[in-house]
Amino acid sequence: MRWLALIGLILVLCVSAAPYPISIIASYSSAPFSAAVADMNNDGGNDVITVAKNGGENTIYFFENKPTTGYGQSWEEYEVAVVGHDYYLYAADLDGANYLDIVHSGGGGYLNGGLGDSWTLFSINTDITIKETVDISRDGYDDVIYEESNTGGWYENSGDGSNWTAHAGTFAHTPITSLEVEGDHDWDVLTFIDNFGAPDHFYVAENVDGFGGSWNEYEINIINDDINASRGVAVLDADGNSTADICVAVVAATAGDVLTLSIDAGVSTTTVDEGTAYSTVLSGDFDGDDSNEIVAYDFAAKTAYMFDNLMTSPLKTELRADFIPFCAGDVNDDGADDVIGYSIADGALAYAFRNAAPSAFNLLSPPDGETVNEPVMLDWEDAEDVQQVTYDLWYSTDPTFATYYAVTGLIDSAYTYPDGTLTAGATYYWKVAATDGYEETWSGPDEYWSFTVHDPTSGIDVKSFSAESVRDGVEVSWECTDEIAGFNLYRSTGAGKGETVTFRDKLNAELITGESPYEYLDEVVEEGTTYAYRLEAIDVSGSSETFGPVECTWNGVLPITYALYQSRPNPATGAATIAFDLREGAEVTLTVYDISGRKVTTLVDETLVVGTHERVVSGLVPGVYVYKLEAGEFKAARKMVIVE
Repeated sequence: MRWLALIGLILVLCVSAAPYPISIIASYSSAPFSAAVADMNNDGGNDVITVAKNGGENTIYFFENKPTTGYGQSWEEYEVAVVGHDYYLYAADLDGANYLDIVHSGGGGYLNGGLGDSWTLFSINTDITIKETVDISRDGYDDVIYEESNTGGWYENSGDGSNWTAHAGTFAHTPITSLEVEGDHDWDVLTFIDNFGAPDHFYVAENVDGFGGSWNEYEINIINDDINASRGVAVLDADGNSTADICVAVVAATAGDVLTLSIDAGVSTTTVDEGTAYSTVLSGDFDGDDSNEIVAYDFAAKTAYMFDNLMTSPLKTELRADFIPFCAGDVNDDGADDVIGYSIADGALAYAFRNAAPSAFNLLSPPDGETVNEPVMLDWEDAEDVQQVTYDLWYSTDPTFATYYAVTGLIDSAYTYPDGTLTAGATYYWKVAATDGYEETWSGPDEYWSFTVHDPTSGIDVKSFSAESVRDGVEVSWECTDEIAGFNLYRSTGAGKGETVTFRDKLNAELITGESPYEYLDEVVEEGTTYAYRLEAIDVSGSSETFGPVECTWNGVLPITYALYQSRPNPATGAATIAFDLREGAEVTLTVYDISGRKVTTLVDETLVVGTHERVVSGLVPGVYVYKLEAGEFKAARKMVIVE
């Protein structure tokens, strides 16, 4: 019966792997119209803005990427404005306030006050369609490229986001996006002409003087067939020479649906894929290999695909089914671009990301060969370098694992056996694999540990065994009412996660005797060190059993008051350390504000134990900041200075 219960548990814990896992940002009953990704509040993490339905009204939302539990894991939603239209969104610093503002395709946008809930409406020209934001004039402020009646121009930003100078009729054809093709570090513009039945053509508008005052528009070769229609465009550097390459999904007159790459803006072309009508094309480094890939969306199959090895033999893999991509950017801070889009199956704005293969890891406890009491908990290291990882636990009474039982899809790097699963007195062998949906990394292909379940009906029965940090050291205590000759107490270090267990030191010179309960004070300890204690019980016949381990980290001499210390160094460049004392466990918040009182970041928002704690703040622009500590009823604040 116990194995039937375990099989039921396996079915509950098991999770299915997806080609690219997704992380949900917010739920929506219908797909948003568009989205953009950028660090809107200058805190080091990329945020997301989107246009989505709210009660039937199109509304712009700002999702702040909170770093509390790691970027990409927690989002705070702000409603920017009800716009009532389907707009494409762009992020740009229009007023030099160090916060990115929102520009929409309808000819206006909202200046960012920096708090997420403070936005100021501005308008450029509601009769135009904005296609891109980029600093054409090279004055440090983003300008806008626009379309108007199949031609286009650009509006020059005076520097405050509210005064604009029109440069009408700059482009003879419809602007699509900015790019850099001449190697001169000036922003040029990709344009397109739709001839309504006649062959269509792509052009580059070259920024001749580098400041947007003089332009030369010339046709480029995108595909050797005439183009009937263009559905999606992405600019990237596929060959690593810093000159723009262009990937375009087109309908060719003779070849049909083609995804093609124009190398160095028309110098040569290569076919990426044929026969599929893609409606969206995105570029980015999606696998963290420092080269660009392409994500394209097949609207008929409702599936997004990724294309790698663009310059040689393009490799097509499924990114995600039932997923509509909008934009690309690194939101989980892992060094690879993610794809922000709409998950049809989940009804949510989400991002798809490439998990790295999980790192190698070690088994931790119980130590190999240990006899342990029930309930038995197995513990192992976390597999690093991966955002979503699950573990499969194998265990068997046979060290060859010819037959074994599996608990799959574990999220935590620990597992406690349910009552009745294990047999008292039996020895079990166990090993663990981690998977991200692509690859597996065993804790060593043939490595396993064993443990024996203590049988309370035979031998020595130690009813309790614990270790506690006290002022003068670690106090170890236990209970045993059997007839005992004495005890030996052993100690090792490194029992915590990620550490190697050292050899065991015997603490007592002579057998520990007396009456239950027993106590032993380990005084030779170091602050912050984790110790693992094992108890050897010897009965009057001379036989013995070993119990444990129990772990304890000695906290040193604990604080007797609350305190908030001056950050160090002060002034600081780059990063500063903030320390504080807690005389008892408490709900703690540690928040950093700029000198105007605007919250910059929250360093702590959790329950902490008694002791001295430290947090590091980084990524701040030069200036004066105030950091505030709240712990229970204790409140304190100090200033710190960040310099260049």
